[in-house]
Amino acid sequence: MVSVTPYFALYDYGQGGLWVVIAAGSVEQIRRKYPMLQVFDGEPPMLDSAAIAAIRRAGVQDIDAPPTGWLADMASG
Repeated sequence: MVSVTPYFALYDYGQGGLWVVIAAGSVEQIRRKYPMLQVFDGEPPMLDSAAIAAIRRAGVQDIDAPPTGWLADMASG
């Protein structure tokens, strides 16, 4: 069984960004599946604890599950 870790990922659309936490075996696995995302190994240094908590509350997407929310829109577009 492969160990998974939650990674923060950002889609930067120029005027702002959308955040997601993705559970995956590695940063590289996320980058291969979602090349449009900037993936962080650890908590992003530009976010404060309140922002990190809010992103975590939105839930964790599993790398092997179909994407949901805005990530699903990005993946199909």
